Formats: sequence, C-alpha cells, structure tokens
Amino acid sequence: MTEEKLNPLSLDDFHAYSQKHLPKMVYEYYAHGANNNETVEQNLKSYLKYRIRPRVMRDVSQVDTCVEVFGHVLPIPVGIAPVAMQKMAHLSGEIGMAKGVSMAESLMIVSSFSTCNLEDIARENPNALLMFQLYLRDIELTKNMIKSAEKNGFKGIVVTVDTPEVGKRVSDKKNNFQLPKSLKIETLEIDDDSDSDSDSDEEDVDNGSTITNVSMATLHSNANDESKNNLIDGLSVGMNSKLSWDIIKELKKMTKLPIILKGILTAEDAELAVENGADAIIVSNHGGRQLDTVCTTLEALPEVHRMTFFF
Repeated sequence: MTEEKLNPLSLDDFHAYSQKHLPKMVYEYYAHGANNNETVEQNLKSYLKYRIRPRVMRDVSQVDTCVEVFGHVLPIPVGIAPVAMQKMAHLSGEIGMAKGVSMAESLMIVSSFSTCNLEDIARENPNALLMFQLYLRDIELTKNMIKSAEKNGFKGIVVTVDTPEVGKRVSDKKNNFQLPKSLKIETLEIDDDSDSDSDSDEEDVDNGSTITNVSMATLHSNANDESKNNLIDGLSVGMNSKLSWDIIKELKKMTKLPIILKGILTAEDAELAVENGADAIIVSNHGGRQLDTVCTTLEALPEVHRMTFFF
C-alpha cells in the first residue's frame, strides 16, 4: 500500500490532510475553538463580505510586497502566529516550523507552550526571525522566559492579553485532552541559574533541567482534580487574572526587546496600548479559541486602522 503524500496547493488541502491523519483529539485541539466555534467560523466567513475592486492597465512588472518589522524586512506581510505543542502534528515540532519560516524569510512567534525548547529552535535555525509569545504568570517565571528568549536571539516579546482565563474548549473537555506522554512543554522547563550553586537541593525532573518554582510540576500540584485530568485546564492554573496596563512598564524594565500586545480588538484598547508604551499590537481574537461570539479580526480592523499594528 502506497503511503499518501502531502502535496498541498491550498490551506484547505492542509486542513483535509490533517483531519484524515491526525488523532481525533489532536485534530480537534488544533481545529476547534471556544464553546460553539461560532467565532472560528465567522473569522473565515467575514472575508466573504468583501470583494476585490481591481484596477487594470497598470504596470505590475515590478511588484514589491515587502514589509518592515522592527528593522527586519519580510518579503510578504505574512508570518506564523503562536501555535502550541507542534510536535503533536510532526516530530520536528517548532524546530521544523522555524525551518520553513527561515526558508520563506518570514517571521515566527514561538508559543509559551512549545514542545521544543528555545535554545534548540534558535540553534537549528540561526537565520530565522523569531519572537516569543508570553502568557503572564508568576513574575520569576516570566523573567526567566524573557531571559531565555533574549539569550537565544529572539527579536521581540509578544504578550497575549486576551487570556486572563483559558477559554472553554468544549472539544478538549470531551476528549480529556492530554499531551502524549512522549512529549512535554519544554518552554516551562527553564534553568534558573541566576542565583544557583552546585549545592542546590532543587529536584531535577525528567531530563535533569532545574524546574522553576512555577513550572509544570508546580502547576500540576496546584491544580484541582478537574484541571489535572485536562491539560488545557491545567495550564490555566497560575494565569494572571489581574492584568492591567501597568504590566507593560514592568516588562520594559525586564527587557530591551520590543513589547507587542496580542489580542487587541477595539480602538480604545489599541490607543491605551500605545499610551502605555506597547511597541506594536496584533489585532487578534485568538483564532476564536478564547472567547466565542466576539467580533472577527477583519471586523475589528476599521476601528484600529489609524494605529500601528500587525495582523
């Protein structure tokens, strides 16, 4: 029997292939959103409300689609948004994704919940333009994650601001979603060597990396029984539900890297982001995975079109 080869011509081809070949739990984690998936569906349908208005008899022999992002030139204004736990889809995981990004001379935002560590991603892809997506938790874990991103040459910190609590992912609850035992979230296992010494009594876990005090091990111990039985609920333990605009100033004290806020949907919040020192914003509704029935990203753009943002 000949193995089916992936030869995609469109995003729909990728979608169909993944639905056929990925385990149901994994496919639905990637493909489904919060509650009834209304926003997931509307994100695509909203494009049907618009039509291209073409002009003709124009010289298009020299077309330039380049865009500059913090001094880095991309050939097209398209990059890879943060996607968690990519090794569930392919063993190369985030390293493989970064390789593709490097080949396309594009930009990749690496998720806080990556199944490859930042050092390996950067080392295997020295020419890739990488940024790090950050969920705000314990201050020390936040500092350690930022320090790791800086150390490995990442070019920006992308702070997700629409997740004080994790959205209700119905499919994940029904599937009792868990990361396969052969995988782990490497970005939550960071060596904190700032004040360590060789006589430390800190326990080593799995591959010997020293786990910070709010790592996967502690998150699991602090979770309730329901959260322990579902990875997504477990990861929500320790999320900072007291976020305010002051956090931007605190982050800027920790790093010289640009601070980009991801999850802005209104003109009011876009203005507040800039006023409080954000270097850029990403207009995003978390792919419909966080709060169902919110406006689509395309619908939000007219409100914030006068602001500086990435989409």
